[in-house]
Amino acid sequence: MKFVVSNRFIIRTGCTALAVTGAGLAARADPLPVIAIHREVGLAAEGQFTNYKENFSVETAKGLHDRETGGTPGFEFKAEDMLDIGPIRHVYASVEFRYNNGTTRYNGAYQRSHDPLIATDGLETKDVRAELGKGFLIGDRLLITPVVQFAYHDWNRTLSDYSEDYRQLAVGAAVHGDFALTRRLVLSARLGWAETLDPKMTATGQSVTIDRHSYTLDPLHFPLGDRPVWQAGSSLDYRMTRHVHLYGGVDFQRFGYAQGKTRATIHGRSVHSTYTEPDSWTQTIVLTTGLAWSF
Repeated sequence: MKFVVSNRFIIRTGCTALAVTGAGLAARADPLPVIAIHREVGLAAEGQFTNYKENFSVETAKGLHDRETGGTPGFEFKAEDMLDIGPIRHVYASVEFRYNNGTTRYNGAYQRSHDPLIATDGLETKDVRAELGKGFLIGDRLLITPVVQFAYHDWNRTLSDYSEDYRQLAVGAAVHGDFALTRRLVLSARLGWAETLDPKMTATGQSVTIDRHSYTLDPLHFPLGDRPVWQAGSSLDYRMTRHVHLYGGVDFQRFGYAQGKTRATIHGRSVHSTYTEPDSWTQTIVLTTGLAWSF
């Protein structure tokens, strides 16, 4: 028995194979640049400038204001993804960890004499932020992504044998905007707001006099008042290869603490201290440069 294969059959079969191959290549094609930058795991070096200033409400206490300024080195780790979940497209999730350690310049005063005190202060900060949201594509070059954010901040400063540790949670919202300048280069911006939750400061090495007895309070707890957190940032992401991206940016953040009352425990007895933690504001500027693996 002979089988005769016509030219029409060969052409039709070839076209079908090309169509299947093309569909497969399309499925594996690179995502849009504004999507690809949100499918990364990255590690970066960073430098942080900190400006901390206290603000007493009474005029006579101006000499006691603490101010802390300086730059410290650190690093950043980030992981983010943008994926489709069922009918919902471009679901965004990310987590970011930042660590900084170094010294800053302390400007303050002795609490009893009010004489000026200028010294070098140790600084260590740890920041964690997680975000969840949804991206909205406008054409192929612009992506707008509103998110909710959850953050944790820990700042420890040490002066001689005295140290203070500030901790806070924060919950808020933010919006990302990404614009593809080219197929390889994407410009991004971020604006955010959050509210601090249960901020507190713990001091060690502090001493007070109660009933004519001097006590060293280890630790002394300062519950602080809630205040807003304001954030703004901008970055560039450059695709060097299919998977390797070079990125860098600058982030600004301003947050504060409202004055709180002091409570300490001495030999099992809960007491109020005459010390209070005043109103304060902190501004940070962080410069980041690193490499990311795009998946």
